[in-house]
Amino acid sequence: MDIQPFKGIIKEKTGLHFESEKEANLADGIRARMSQRAMATDAEYLACLMRDGDEFHALVNLLTVNETYFFREPIHLDLLAGRLLAAWLAERKPGEPIRILCAGCSTGEEPYSVMIKLLEKYGAGIKGYISIIGADIDSDALDRAKQGIYSGFSFRDFPAALRQKYFVPTEDGRHRIMDFVREKVQFMKLNLMGDRYPDALCNIDVIFYRNVSIYFEPETQRSIFNKLAGLLREKGWLFVSATETMSHNHGVLPLIELDGIFCFQKNVHLTAHDRTGHKTHAREPSRPAAATKIAGPASVTRPHGPQDPGRPLPSPRAASRPAPMDAKTGTERSSFNDALAKAQSRRYEESLGCIDRLLAHQPSLTKGYLLKAEILITLECLDEAEQVCRQSIKLDPWSLEGHLLLGMIARLRNQSEAAVRRFKDALYIQSSCWLGHFFLAEIYAVRGEGKNALREYGIVINLLNKADGANHGPSFSLHAFSADQIQRVCQHNFLRLKQKSV
Repeated sequence: MDIQPFKGIIKEKTGLHFESEKEANLADGIRARMSQRAMATDAEYLACLMRDGDEFHALVNLLTVNETYFFREPIHLDLLAGRLLAAWLAERKPGEPIRILCAGCSTGEEPYSVMIKLLEKYGAGIKGYISIIGADIDSDALDRAKQGIYSGFSFRDFPAALRQKYFVPTEDGRHRIMDFVREKVQFMKLNLMGDRYPDALCNIDVIFYRNVSIYFEPETQRSIFNKLAGLLREKGWLFVSATETMSHNHGVLPLIELDGIFCFQKNVHLTAHDRTGHKTHAREPSRPAAATKIAGPASVTRPHGPQDPGRPLPSPRAASRPAPMDAKTGTERSSFNDALAKAQSRRYEESLGCIDRLLAHQPSLTKGYLLKAEILITLECLDEAEQVCRQSIKLDPWSLEGHLLLGMIARLRNQSEAAVRRFKDALYIQSSCWLGHFFLAEIYAVRGEGKNALREYGIVINLLNKADGANHGPSFSLHAFSADQIQRVCQHNFLRLKQKSV
């Protein structure tokens, strides 16, 4: 069977992406539907799929994996009920419900979990202050969600006492959610790849978008994340699964840590300007995952030179790096620190002005170029950021930060091979830089290269276990997360991939 045409039409209409082992699932689903429709050839079924919308949705329903259960990743529910909602209830005007969207809700366990959590925290009176919507492309799953009847598998992490409190047994041994819970959750069909989302989904306070993006390519992930971010009202929050956090940290929404939990918030409106002075669209820069270092060797292939792909690199010990910033005059340190402080407080245009003035007097100040490049990446001015990075590498071919930033730029452009080369260049310069290993792991995981991703996540974990927390590779970064935060993410991803490979 030639499944390429099927992959194309499904990706075009839904964004669902089938590669590697997923191709077998696609082929099995096509054969199952062909059998049910009594069609002898895949060409006949493809023609049917292109003209019959109902059949297309039947195939999509068959292909999407609706694995979910009650109280999945409960830390997000705890944060919502215990901290976020309390603040909103104190300031929200009467008649303005707190609106919660579960995007990719499958059979409904997630939105019902939110409702139950809030009932447990605030009592039945909370029902008048909230509105919960579950949305999914799978119409069969939505029908099951509306019925609210679940087997024991959906309760595998759900307290027995709550099942007795909020569900009633059915004759076939399953459990049906009680009407006073079910009536407060609405369900609607939503294609996340659609050009326009329904008006009913505007001004959302909280979006749960967890364990959904695994079906999509990076470009599609970014497009959907942009659209969901557009649904949020000011100060709204967006939750993704812990395993998906870093792959969505690409500058659309700021990444915030609350009580040790990563989530995205729509709380910064920045009107960026391109470097020619023309006004561009308003964007909300996020905090790219940053750095912390470690000791110990890394299993990496020696890359070609960063400036000449055809020449092997000489020994890093033979390279002379420019004098560190501390060796400069006090005036220069003050100027750089002033620019860095402005950038850290998100006064990006002021910081860029400081850097340009500093570089006019000190054109060999590598750190100035690196800080400028990081700001430009945050503002999504990738072309100029690349030029600035190359200027820094021209001054210092062994600039660890320069190669890391070029890798980040390539990753943001979805140029995975170029990103891999740059991160390997960085690791050759400093093999104990966990950031290079971390980004390699993320790229391999997205590409479905589980063995490579496992290796790189394992290296990060081992290095962080040995680290003193201070020597992380890059000499500075605008947005540095602590080592223990990144380690938790890597451990989670490592265990997930390990279980998947068993």
